[in-house]
Amino acid sequence: MGEWANLLRFRPAGSMEGIGELVPLELERDIPFPVRRLYTITGLPAGERRGCHAHLKTRQVIFCLRGKASVLLERGGSTEESLLEGPETGLLLEPMVWHEVTCLEEGCVLLVLASLPYDETDYVRDRAAFLALERGAEPLEADRIPFNTLKPVFEKHREEYERAALEVLRSGSYVLGMQGELFEREFAAFVGTSHCVSVNSGLDALRLAVQSLGIGPGDEVIVPANTYIASALAVSLNGAAAVFAEPDAWFALDPAAARRAVTERTKAILPVHLYGQACGMDELTRLAGKRGLFVIEDCAQSHGATFRGRMTGSFGNAGCFSFYPTKNCGAFGDGGAVTTNDGSVAETLRRLRHYGIGPDGSHGTAGWNSRLDEVQAALLRVRLRHLRDDLKTRDALAQRYLDGIENPAVTLPLVRRDAVHTWHLFVVRCTARDALREWLAQNGIDTKVHYPVPPHATPVYGKPGSPQGGLPLTERLADEVLSLPLFEGMTTAQSDRVIETVNAFSPPRTGSAGTREVRPRS
Repeated sequence: MGEWANLLRFRPAGSMEGIGELVPLELERDIPFPVRRLYTITGLPAGERRGCHAHLKTRQVIFCLRGKASVLLERGGSTEESLLEGPETGLLLEPMVWHEVTCLEEGCVLLVLASLPYDETDYVRDRAAFLALERGAEPLEADRIPFNTLKPVFEKHREEYERAALEVLRSGSYVLGMQGELFEREFAAFVGTSHCVSVNSGLDALRLAVQSLGIGPGDEVIVPANTYIASALAVSLNGAAAVFAEPDAWFALDPAAARRAVTERTKAILPVHLYGQACGMDELTRLAGKRGLFVIEDCAQSHGATFRGRMTGSFGNAGCFSFYPTKNCGAFGDGGAVTTNDGSVAETLRRLRHYGIGPDGSHGTAGWNSRLDEVQAALLRVRLRHLRDDLKTRDALAQRYLDGIENPAVTLPLVRRDAVHTWHLFVVRCTARDALREWLAQNGIDTKVHYPVPPHATPVYGKPGSPQGGLPLTERLADEVLSLPLFEGMTTAQSDRVIETVNAFSPPRTGSAGTREVRPRS
C-alpha cells in the first residue's frame, strides 16, 4: 500500500484461559499519533456501508475487533481494498483518504482511534467535493473564509426563533394573522412611519409601490444605473419606462444626474440606498417637490440606515424593503414590506397584495397574491428586536477594514457625512478587480461582485455593451467593485486575514510572453 494507508500488524502475546487471546497494544509505540478520540461501531446489518468520507486533518487507525470488514480506499486517482479481521490488524489512514467500510459481517465490531477531537469541519462527506479538493480546486474548507454564512444568525438566538416558529405552528393561523400585524406595527415604529404593509418579497414591495401610486404605461421613473435589476423591473412590470442615471461618489443616485433625466413624462424618482448607505435625500426630495414627482425609496439593503437622523424608508411616498435571508434584517425565506406615511397608499397596498379585495369583499382592483406568511413575520419580529445590536457588530467589522486596509491599488468606500452606514455589503474598488478576486480566492477568501452587469447593459433593457445614452461611470464601477466578506459571526482573526491578504495584493503585470501574473506585494 502507499504512504497514505498502511496495515499495522500486532502479534498475540498469549491467551487468557476462558477469555481468548490477548493482543497488547501500546499506544506510544504502536500507534503513530496521540489518540484524542476513540469510538466503536457495532450492531450493523450485514452488508451495511459505513464511512463514505475523508478527513482534512485527522489520522485514524481502524480495527475489526470481531468479524470481518473490507475498507475501500481512494486517493490520487488510485483505489485499494483492505480486509480487516481480528484485533491483530489495524488500518492506518492519513488525512485526505476517501474510505468506505463495506462487506461487514453480521455482528462485526469496529474500533476507531483518531488523532483529533471530533470536529464536523474536518469531514469531507461528498465524494465530488473530495475529488475537487484533490485537484486543488479550492483551499481546504476548514481554512476558507466564506463571503457570508447564515447559520450564526440563527444560532445566536436559537431559542427565541424556535419558540416563535412553534407558537405560529400551534396557533393554526398562518397567513394575514396576528404575527403579521404585530410585525407591521413594530417595523413602522422602527422606520418612523405611520404605516407598514408586508408583502412576500422585496421585488413585490417595489412593484406594488409603483402600482399604488398610479404609475404605468407612458410614464417614466428615474432609476440609478448601478443597482440590482429588481429596482428597474419594478418599473417595467407596471408598463412604465425605467430611465437610468449615473451614481455619485457614494454609489448612490447622483441628484445632478437625476435632474438632467427629468422629462415631461417623469412621474417618480427611485433612489436606491445601495450597500447599506443612505442617498443624499435632501437634494432628491427637493428636486421631487419642485417637479411634482413621487419618491419611491429602494431600501432593500439599508435596514436601519439613516440620513440626518431619519431612517431610510421614511423620506418618500413609499419605502420598499426586502427581508431576503442575507439582508441585515433577513427572514428565513422571502419577504418584503412597504413603509409610508400616506394612509391611502397603505390601503391600496393592502388591497393589491390580497387579490385587490376591498373591505366589502368586492374586487375593484386587479390585485396579486403577495402576502408575508405568519412564520416569517414571527421570525422577523425576533430579528428586529436584535437588529440594532447586530448593526453595531457589522459596523465594528467594517471599521476594522477601513482602519486596516492600506493598499494603494484598492479604494475604500466613502461614508456620507450625516449618514449612518449599516454595511449590508463592504464594497471596495480596484482597477484590477478580477486579479484581486483571484488572489483572494487563492488564499481561501470568498468574495462577490455587486453587480457585474448593470441593468441597462442586459438584454432586458438593451443590447449588452450598448447603454442607453452612455453611462460610463456605472460601467466602470461594474468592472471595479468587489464585495469583501462581512457577516454575523465573523471573527477578528478572519477579518485580520482578509486585511492582510488585501494589503499583500499587487496588481498584475504583463510577463515577457504576454501572460499576466498576480504577485504578492513585497
